[in-house]
Amino acid sequence: MEMDRRTELLQCAYEIVGREGLEGLHARAIAQALQINHATVHYYFPTRNDLLSALVDYSEERYLADRDKILARADNPVTRLQAEVALFEAYCRPSSRFFRVWASLFVASQTNEDIRNKLKRFSQVWASRFGESKNLAGYATRITNDPFNDPYTFCATMLGLGMMAQLFQNQEDTSFKIDQLVSQMVSEPNDH
Repeated sequence: MEMDRRTELLQCAYEIVGREGLEGLHARAIAQALQINHATVHYYFPTRNDLLSALVDYSEERYLADRDKILARADNPVTRLQAEVALFEAYCRPSSRFFRVWASLFVASQTNEDIRNKLKRFSQVWASRFGESKNLAGYATRITNDPFNDPYTFCATMLGLGMMAQLFQNQEDTSFKIDQLVSQMVSEPNDH
């Protein structure tokens, strides 16, 4: 299936931001990477804010597509939750663009209300979907005082770990910390 031009531009923008941050994202950089005229980029995204706003949507679509793909193989609530965590760990890898793009968009959201609102919505979707998997697996009801029963807190912690993984470029340490959090979350109440 051939990719439409708008999606191709967004995919290229995602890769550029994932490698170079927002500093590297310009219509000319996208045009050069795709060997097209930069006016084509401006046709689809008249302003940089239009491009960044669309990039938030594209990032969310990628996340949802990745999530759907990994959850398709999960045949019960526990493997579903494990798949969610595995996806998150994959995003933490130094070769992954997800957290670099996320951090860049977060910075852009500080001065752009539209991007901020879209990132907030994306975060809420992420937290609620993760919370659904956690609840289906029965973990939210097993430990009532677990701070990670709140999907927002859990996702905020995971986002922080993802950012630190990118900063320190240490996948093993991040995977270990994620495993520690998940093992706390899934332990029986009398294990504490």
